[in-house]
Amino acid sequence: MIGSELNESLIQTFDTCALHLKRMTFAKSKVEAFIPLNRDNYYRMDDETIGFLDQYIFRFSKLQDTMGSRLFPLTLEALAEPVTDHAFIDI
Repeated sequence: MIGSELNESLIQTFDTCALHLKRMTFAKSKVEAFIPLNRDNYYRMDDETIGFLDQYIFRFSKLQDTMGSRLFPLTLEALAEPVTDHAFIDI
């Protein structure tokens, strides 16, 4: 059984990831008429749509960062896998 502090950290991290995914899904719904994205589609976008594309890219980046820096290490810690003093590629 994992400790309550680790459990709380995992819950908060999952909640953060879920929020990023929710925002990504919303932003994607606003730009999917322009996907696949190409030069012509990009130039047809108005400023609001480009803002949603920016939001999608930003949230993707934040989700990826959160998973790599927090979710994966916490999950491995919960599984009692050694993660300290290892490069991320080795983890």
